[in-house]
Amino acid sequence: MPRNQKALLAVCLFLLLVAVASTPQPLLAWSKVSAFFGVDFRRFWVCSWTIRVGQSIYGEEFRQIGLRLLNTNYNPGENYHVPGWYALLLPTTFLSLGQALTLYTSLSIVVFVSGIAWLTCELFGARLLPLTLALLLTLGTLLSPLGLDNLVLAQVGLLCAGLLAGAYAAWLRGLPFLAGSLLGLASLSKAYPVLLLASLARKQKQRAL
Repeated sequence: MPRNQKALLAVCLFLLLVAVASTPQPLLAWSKVSAFFGVDFRRFWVCSWTIRVGQSIYGEEFRQIGLRLLNTNYNPGENYHVPGWYALLLPTTFLSLGQALTLYTSLSIVVFVSGIAWLTCELFGARLLPLTLALLLTLGTLLSPLGLDNLVLAQVGLLCAGLLAGAYAAWLRGLPFLAGSLLGLASLSKAYPVLLLASLARKQKQRAL
């Protein structure tokens, strides 16, 4: 086994071990955090509803819509994501909150797993061992405290990470337009992917922009 694959395997096994050790009583942990399940997405959903009805997410209208939909008093000053992110989630407002949250969580997991698997195949080839390493890496991440936190609160971290992995894989495959599109989607959810645009601004990669 090549040295780089041994190193990746060691990292994957370590993450998996940390994940198991950090959640010795998963049912007890779930009972404590279930009340907070989807907290971040609930705010996203209210923001999308506010945009849907043509109101500002930074005004008192947002607070009133939150009270009406979820009986929750949201502070408009805590909407930190760019408006484009909430606009992207606007179709979820045509679903119930439970359906929208299930769709969002499932999509986050699928994008994360797919992005990591594709990037692993591009780096090490579509063989059994690299795919096994990708599976261990994704399981270790999803079951780690950070991964569980993202899943329970329905945050954007896993989705953003999957999009970035997919963007890098597309770049390696020679698909600059797809790489730029995935990077653009990631930039809607978080600000830091914008920093990667500098690497795409080089003359030979202008098609990605």
